[in-house]
Amino acid sequence: MGPVSQDLGVLFAPRSVAVIGASNRAGSVGQAVFANVFKHGYAGVVYPVNPKAASVMSVKAFPSVLAIPDPVDLSIIIVPSALVPEVMEECGKKSIKAAIVASLERLSQMVLDFAELKELDINPFMVFDEGQGAAVVDARIFIG
Repeated sequence: MGPVSQDLGVLFAPRSVAVIGASNRAGSVGQAVFANVFKHGYAGVVYPVNPKAASVMSVKAFPSVLAIPDPVDLSIIIVPSALVPEVMEECGKKSIKAAIVASLERLSQMVLDFAELKELDINPFMVFDEGQGAAVVDARIFIG
């Protein structure tokens, strides 16, 4: 594999993040991830994406990443695994260059189904706020 020409800043220092599957439901992964990104020091713009919510934690929600009017650098995808391919397609149409996927069951099939996936890095560990524990939930996918 040759050198990666993509700017990794979209993953490590994104200017904007879409949390797809952000939720108001107490105790859900969607709520925990959105709260962690939104409340704990991230300086960029955070867009909650949830087709069933007008807002998440008082922030206007969007039904799809395609409805977000501004560019998005990184998507954090927290949806049932059956929806991941559709969401990844929308991220590609939106020109989102990096994604963190919290549905691991279908990753191997996604690599086969989507030639646009240039790199897959599974790092399945996420730490929540103190006393909330940790979960095995994330994978990074670079879209070329």
